[in-house]
Amino acid sequence: YTEFYQRTISQRQKTNFPPFTYLLKLTCVYKTEAAAIRNAKKLSELLKSNFDNIEVFGPTPAFYERVRDTYRWQIIVKSPRRQELLDALNLLPSSHWQYELDPVSLL
Repeated sequence: YTEFYQRTISQRQKTNFPPFTYLLKLTCVYKTEAAAIRNAKKLSELLKSNFDNIEVFGPTPAFYERVRDTYRWQIIVKSPRRQELLDALNLLPSSHWQYELDPVSLL
């Protein structure tokens, strides 16, 4: 177990993953795929232009892209400071978006 931990924690530090950074998963849910893509791209660009110390990955289709006649796209945001992720939530539109701070899974 100790060897696994040392190897894993070393990899996480090199790749800047938790516990060495913080993650935010943003998921948009729309009736049409075009709307999901358009709005996910819009938020991604907004995040990139408003914050210097965050990394934005995506948008990409969510693991379960289509659920009950809706389309889901997601954005992953990484930052060394939790406060930047909390500030990023202020840019989130009031509808069609879900978020998970320190997500258990990126799926």
